[in-house]
Amino acid sequence: MRYLATLLVALVVTACSSGEAPPPQAEAPPSEGTVAVEGAVLPYRIVGQGRPCIVYGSTLLYGNTYSGRLASELRCVHFDGRVFLPDAERRDSVPHGILEAVEDIEVVRAQLGLDSIVVMGNSIVGLVAMAYAARYPEHVSHVV
Repeated sequence: MRYLATLLVALVVTACSSGEAPPPQAEAPPSEGTVAVEGAVLPYRIVGQGRPCIVYGSTLLYGNTYSGRLASELRCVHFDGRVFLPDAERRDSVPHGILEAVEDIEVVRAQLGLDSIVVMGNSIVGLVAMAYAARYPEHVSHVV
């Protein structure tokens, strides 16, 4: 597991350290807070500095998973997806799924004033990151 975490950090640093500065963003949002989406209020926590990155999932799980080196390269916005919130309502009685997660990422990105982001995820959350990049390529600089 440690090897995989080290490999992930190396890939992120390599992918995001292209020598160019990240595009300018609006004023930085608070390091913790919530974003209201239809049917839920999603808590978020921002860790690190550098290029903006959104990590969909659990702030408790993913916020403590990645190494400090990652935080030196990316300003990660960790936010709780609806599947981690027992009181979150479903949209149109549709189960929480990848497409709903993609739309929640877009609301979080827009409300936090982030223009160009890295989207990151592993396992099923990696599919969410790829689906977001496919739906909103104009807002994605990298997918990890």
